[in-house]
Amino acid sequence: MSDPAHLLISNLRLEDEGLYICRVDFRNSPTRNLRINLTIIVPPNKPVIYDANGVTSQNIGPYNEGSDLLLTCEVYGGRPKPRVSWWLENAMIDDSWVDRKDGALVNHLKFSPLHRHHLNARFVCLASNTNQTLPQSTVAILNLNLRPLSVSITTKDTNLLADKRYDIECISTGSRPPASITWWKNNKQIKKSPQNPTTDDKNVTRNILNLIPVIEDDGKILTCRSENQFILASAVEDRWRLNVQYSPRVTMQLGSNLIPDDIKEGVDVYFECIVKSNPASIRLSWFHEDRELRHNVSQRVIMSNTRLVLQKITRHSAGGYYCSAYNSEGLAQSNVVQLRVKYVPICKSTTEELIGAMRHETIVVRCEMSADPPNVTFFWTFNNSGGEVSSIMNSRFTSSGTVSMFNYTPVADVDFGTLICWGSNPIGQGTGEPCHFQIVQAGRPFPPRNCSIHNETEDSLNLSCHEGFNGGLSQHFILEVVDTQAKKN
Repeated sequence: MSDPAHLLISNLRLEDEGLYICRVDFRNSPTRNLRINLTIIVPPNKPVIYDANGVTSQNIGPYNEGSDLLLTCEVYGGRPKPRVSWWLENAMIDDSWVDRKDGALVNHLKFSPLHRHHLNARFVCLASNTNQTLPQSTVAILNLNLRPLSVSITTKDTNLLADKRYDIECISTGSRPPASITWWKNNKQIKKSPQNPTTDDKNVTRNILNLIPVIEDDGKILTCRSENQFILASAVEDRWRLNVQYSPRVTMQLGSNLIPDDIKEGVDVYFECIVKSNPASIRLSWFHEDRELRHNVSQRVIMSNTRLVLQKITRHSAGGYYCSAYNSEGLAQSNVVQLRVKYVPICKSTTEELIGAMRHETIVVRCEMSADPPNVTFFWTFNNSGGEVSSIMNSRFTSSGTVSMFNYTPVADVDFGTLICWGSNPIGQGTGEPCHFQIVQAGRPFPPRNCSIHNETEDSLNLSCHEGFNGGLSQHFILEVVDTQAKKN
């Protein structure tokens, strides 16, 4: 026997458990018995981890940031029954378990909420029933979806020019997987797909929008929105109010309380010039028939901001009006607004017409009026050389629009005198400016006077003369050249 005596049991089995007696017999002393109770400890099986869907894997998730983590650890076997606990890295977070009817020990872990720093965290389930050996363990590594932390439009130019292309960059950080970036204009998504986003290992996503701003974009809000498509309400935004600069857009209109077809001489009218520009227009100009107008109170032309006022207008005020505006981006002209001024008939000719006639000769006297509206009713009178004034019956002349024709035949001396023609229209009777025709007895024309030669050369010259009285008839002139040396024509 060995000294001291020992018992070696290899490959212990559960049936080896029991009371062992070591008996020592002495020659001169009583026998001694030493009792040893051998307890067999059976280690538990390796724990198995399940997620909330009953799936087991070393990598769990992905879970959303801010959500709850539900894990179950099952352990079979072990004598005595093991202690089942959950650890986060090196810190115990749960040591409560239940004994299921099928003999499994189960620890249900509810961990909440999940934060960003829990990404790739090690959740360990330990099963231990003795300090003499290392516990059984299983590790689950957490995968997380992360919200975007920030988003920023990095290329915010102070001013944008209309119809010019710009590359607008937006950077988002913190999202896992890479953020989904969308662009919005006044809360309406821009449908045209921007350039594909780029990412790096620091959870940074970049996206570039090709923007061609138009005039209507001025003042609108451009928004870059970053969100994790797997996490509800994860969107973060950066906004930029667009300042789009452009040359003026000019529209002209007649005053809103004026009726265009009911404007008469003597009334006041005004025009409004509507200017849309960025930056604001520096200069506003007004034009009438391409002639620039100036502020002149004495001439009843008044300019006030974007309004042109014409006081006590006359027929000469009619015609096309427009305005123009200028800013740092350019000059623009408005549409043309036609001003129609209604007035009573007036003689179109500004001078008295002299007409020569022979006795018993019929002449055609043409009277033309200027009027608006042009439907004129004509009146004729005759003032003879004796001072008598007589009205001419309507049957003796014809009228059409603004023209009246009178066939007149003088017979005696008293038939020579002055014909007067005037008219009326819906605006009134134009007696203030009638047409005068002086009917005189035709005679021989007077010779030309004040003749002079100028620009004379060897083979040419210019001759100018003032005509004499035409005798009341149309006259024409004859130039006769005489060769004084040859004494012949």
